[in-house]
Amino acid sequence: MQRSIGVTLTAIATILGSIVLLLMVLLLTVTLLLRPNAAGMTSLVRVSMVIGGGVLFALSAWGIATAAGLLRLHGWARWSMLTFCVLLVFIGITAAMGALFGSSTPPPGISRGVMRGFQVGMACFYALLAALGIFWLHYLNTPGVKAQFAGSASAQPPGGRPISITLIAALLLLGGGMCAILACLPMPAALLGWIVSGWAARLFYAGIGLIQLWLGWGLLRLKPLRRVLSMAFFVFGGVNSLLLALLPGATGRVAASMAVISPALHYGSVSQFPSMVGSILAVPFSVVPIWFLIENRPAFAPVPQAPPLPEPPPANPQPQS
Repeated sequence: MQRSIGVTLTAIATILGSIVLLLMVLLLTVTLLLRPNAAGMTSLVRVSMVIGGGVLFALSAWGIATAAGLLRLHGWARWSMLTFCVLLVFIGITAAMGALFGSSTPPPGISRGVMRGFQVGMACFYALLAALGIFWLHYLNTPGVKAQFAGSASAQPPGGRPISITLIAALLLLGGGMCAILACLPMPAALLGWIVSGWAARLFYAGIGLIQLWLGWGLLRLKPLRRVLSMAFFVFGGVNSLLLALLPGATGRVAASMAVISPALHYGSVSQFPSMVGSILAVPFSVVPIWFLIENRPAFAPVPQAPPLPEPPPANPQPQS
């Protein structure tokens, strides 16, 4: 089927967004090289910037690969774009609400009115990103667009594994790798509404990372037990995020954890509102992989083995003359 102009424009927009992410990676690299000893630039902040740059680079590569798949009408590319849209909506809503309702101390020489105008402008920008993600979610699920990708031979990977399960497994494997990196850093962690640091945080990241790697690998192999445990893991993630935002004293705990990353991020100098909103919005987004794991339950059913064929009867011996 011929590719529609809407799919082509979606691919072009994805490529342009990936280029912007690459420019952000370049900006982080230049900042690390030219201002290694700036105020508040602790070793943990530098490592966090390196990790953030790596994540942005991976997202850029993901976007470029997805755009190439969209132009070729590959079925996996549509699912990949839908996953990206969910992330775009989540980030856009979280950042917009944080910029609009959060309070930040303006830098010296800048009035609060100018600072407020900047916050409103950033809120509008992130709201547009969220609206774009919602539009793409609707557009890519219209019958006409789905029909364009229906004839792709790569709509589903070999072995009968649904593409949504592959994406969830990739998400778990990526999360496991990130936790392995965080386990080597003095990064605080959120555990059931409380902030832990030191060796407790390292052990938490190491344990969560191993669990995600184990679950992700099991989903790729369509292990039924890993499907159930993966749903339990996402339930735990949603509850953990919700407790972080709703338990009394949450703002102070988030501020203390930010101070561990850099002493310059003391309480009141920046807003903790985006992280609190993100913790709450993470709950409904935990439902998405659970829904796919429930819907794709038949894919995890054991394949019945065919009964062995009966052995042929022995040939009649030739009579002796």
